[in-house]
Amino acid sequence: AACKMALVRPITDDTDIRDTLDHAINTIFA
Repeated sequence: AACKMALVRPITDDTDIRDTLDHAINTIFA
């Protein structure tokens, strides 16, 4: 989870975009 945040957080601080990216990353790494 920490490495996922490290990927997402530098890209955006927008919560909606972060949620979308988080979902995409979960799908990729699942």
